[in-house]
Amino acid sequence: MKSGKGFMTRAEIVTLLGMLLVVASLFLTWKRVTPQDQALLGTMALYRSPQVIMDRNGFQVQVWQVLTLCAAVSCSTLLWANTPETRLSLGAVQGASALACLVIALTHFTLLSGVLVALCGGALLTFGAIDRFGVSHAARS
Repeated sequence: MKSGKGFMTRAEIVTLLGMLLVVASLFLTWKRVTPQDQALLGTMALYRSPQVIMDRNGFQVQVWQVLTLCAAVSCSTLLWANTPETRLSLGAVQGASALACLVIALTHFTLLSGVLVALCGGALLTFGAIDRFGVSHAARS
């Protein structure tokens, strides 16, 4: 993190906020399952109602490993200085992991809170990668 003008740049703030949103989205609803969609459990067999809807968070949908890893990798690129020598490799790693978060949220797209927050987080991670790459590219020219 450069301390030239301020504490953090816009790209760093956006990247950290994106990681926070992606990780926080795992605790929210990612999927709604009705009893007809899955095999009934023993307790559900006693009371079967069409109004019973089970919410699944990001941990139960099994997206938490990839999302957490990609968000952490995207933010870990902030640990290295953005020099002309490292610009391309850092931009590629940060951009690829940010796009992975965005694509995972898009593949599970529904109007549920967990997916929408992860989509916003992935978009912020992607914007942070583009902004950081653009700033270093402009400074080099």
